[in-house]
Amino acid sequence: MNAVIIGASGHVDYALAGHPSLFGIVGMAPGHPGEDISSVHRQFPKTPIFQNYRSLLKSVRADVAVVNPYYALTGQIALACVQAGMNVLAEKPLALNAKVLLELEETARATNVKVGTMQVHRYEPWFCAAMQALHRGDIGKPLLITAQKSYKIGVKPPWMWAKSQFGGLIPWVGAHALDWLVWAKPLDWHIAGAKMTTVGNKGYGDVESAACLFLAAGDTMAAVHLDYLRPAAANGHGDDRLRMAGENGIIEVRDKQATILNDSGARILEQAPQPSMMEDFMHWVHGRGIFRSGLPQAAQVAALCQQAEKEAQHKPSNTK
Repeated sequence: MNAVIIGASGHVDYALAGHPSLFGIVGMAPGHPGEDISSVHRQFPKTPIFQNYRSLLKSVRADVAVVNPYYALTGQIALACVQAGMNVLAEKPLALNAKVLLELEETARATNVKVGTMQVHRYEPWFCAAMQALHRGDIGKPLLITAQKSYKIGVKPPWMWAKSQFGGLIPWVGAHALDWLVWAKPLDWHIAGAKMTTVGNKGYGDVESAACLFLAAGDTMAAVHLDYLRPAAANGHGDDRLRMAGENGIIEVRDKQATILNDSGARILEQAPQPSMMEDFMHWVHGRGIFRSGLPQAAQVAALCQQAEKEAQHKPSNTK
């Protein structure tokens, strides 16, 4: 199978980890004028570069498109690839616009094209161990889920200062945490409240911190905390935490370890090796198995991101 790469601003390395045993790369292009894709082209210097993704799609036939442009553009580019008949592994979330998301879903289903998103946590053994224990019923019905994504702010390129290009913290970072909710309890989650602030962002324009509250059927609640407030001196770039409290115990993930606490005491959950994301995706394209972050899960996460972003931007009118 052959693949094209559009953009190099996200997690393109997830796809490149599968090269060359899974596919060949037959073309690449920026997702936006001025986007730097040199990091990818240095690895594959003989691969043709096209001026933009539209000229690439007109000129090259491929089985798979790896889509990771400036994050706000993911939906429209993924849709163009699906319309061209290509299976798509895209950055998350799948789309920031509800209309684009709906058209992408309908087109993919009508053409039997596979569409998935880069949800790396679904391939990390510690999160897999936690979710397996939850789905076995080890803590009974989950009632309260608390998710945290905290990163160092580091040095951000100019395009990540502008929400029109990077999309915002809730869809970019929050998509991981919202995927945990969908993974834990794939029901009709809906937003109950959200707030965000740019205070403390070291002068990086639109970069926010955010807190969101979600509800699902059966009295399940979830609180999601997102920030770039992790100190530079901290050990490691990110601090991912997940706590799932149920009727009969608590499962927690922290520091690449999953633990369970119930009336029998506390123990560390055993971790099992997991396949690579790209290997899983390519097997799915070949008709073997189910990709862990394909439709409809990817679409549900995108819709939740849209709900939370809209709620966080809402400014209630002043009342006396």
